[in-house]
Amino acid sequence: VRAGRMNATHQIRTTMNLHPTNADVQLGALAVLVSLYRVNPHADLSETTCSPLLKAVLEATAQHPNDETLQKVACFVIMLLVQSDQMRTCAGHEGCIEHVMLVMTQHPSDAEAQELACGALMALMHGHSRNVGRAKDARSLEQTVLAISLHRTRPSVVKPALVALWHMLAQLDEDWKTQAFYGDMQSLAAHCGCLEELA
Repeated sequence: VRAGRMNATHQIRTTMNLHPTNADVQLGALAVLVSLYRVNPHADLSETTCSPLLKAVLEATAQHPNDETLQKVACFVIMLLVQSDQMRTCAGHEGCIEHVMLVMTQHPSDAEAQELACGALMALMHGHSRNVGRAKDARSLEQTVLAISLHRTRPSVVKPALVALWHMLAQLDEDWKTQAFYGDMQSLAAHCGCLEELA
């Protein structure tokens, strides 16, 4: 199974690199990656495998900036691939946070885009202080607050956005839990059922 998935990943990356301007090929390749890595995503990924794969994903998004579906699926692929600290480090180096922030900025009213982007942002920052710093540099704090504000009634958006925001604020200010905003976040987290993830 491991060898088969590694070979499939190599073939997908090769196909993406051969047809960078064909949006249908790129989207199809991303969809196959979702299928391959949705279950136990980091079992056979190393930095050697992950780096060129993420480069191919980000190249697809750069080649097709106006393809909203492709941008969304790319966020989902990033979220699936960065389930270990090694993969989060690799993704941070490759510029995945900046891509996620671009999707959030370009599609603020699209709940699905915000859900997938916030999910990727949450996964990228989980237990990774350097990526938290990168996210703050990319102005993700403001965009995450905006996502919560615009989609407050959508738990699928608010939950990953809250967890991402929690990571950023915890590093930004050690005393932030004494502020009124903390209480607002606690209430919203309880409503969305993600209190246990905010630690």
